[in-house]
Amino acid sequence: MLCVQFANAQTANDFLNSGSLKYEQEDYKGAIQDFTKLIALRPNDALAYNNRGTAKMDLEDYRGAIQDFTTAIKLKPNYAKAYCNRGTVKLDLQDYKSALLDLNQAIKLDKKYGKAYNNRGLVYIFMGNKSAACLDFSKAGEYGNDKAYDNIRRYCK
Repeated sequence: MLCVQFANAQTANDFLNSGSLKYEQEDYKGAIQDFTKLIALRPNDALAYNNRGTAKMDLEDYRGAIQDFTTAIKLKPNYAKAYCNRGTVKLDLQDYKSALLDLNQAIKLDKKYGKAYNNRGLVYIFMGNKSAACLDFSKAGEYGNDKAYDNIRRYCK
């Protein structure tokens, strides 16, 4: 039994690595296939759901992405990245109130999450709150998000 479990764990890691490589190469469909195989082997792996959701997001399968991010959050309630990713999809869908809730949670879980601050700043822009947006873009830049400076130049003049 131990040998079988070890073999499955190694295979699961192979799917994780292969899916990650395919994602980096922008082969999002291939990445989804590998992450789906990983999920079949490790159905409680929040990272697998988050990664598959990210690939779905890049293919504009927003509903599928939200489902995967939601599953990742259920499996790992303190998963700031999954909250940020789900909030980003909701931003793309113009569901600003719901996006704001997810991005607030991501920031609550990781106070130095630059991407979450940047994306929350975009939500604030679309909700008409320029001053809050510019504060968030500033924080995002402080925490290493390069897109924040473009947003400051674009929205905070």
